[in-house]
Amino acid sequence: MGYRLYSNCEEERVYTVIGEWKTEEAMEAHFKTQDFQVFVGSARVLGETFEMEIFKGLESGGIELGKARITPENNAS
Repeated sequence: MGYRLYSNCEEERVYTVIGEWKTEEAMEAHFKTQDFQVFVGSARVLGETFEMEIFKGLESGGIELGKARITPENNAS
């Protein structure tokens, strides 16, 4: 679906790239593309360290979902 690139304001030369896919299958297919292999290779060559983390979204939604997650009954201990 797309990518976002963030630079770290506190550490020079530290970046975060976030990619989104509609399905896990689409993500796996992307990991097999030459473009992704070039990206990973470039990151390893240009950076001192390279880390990759994969997170699976549990839910998606708009403001209603956000409001539902911060209601007092959801925050009770």
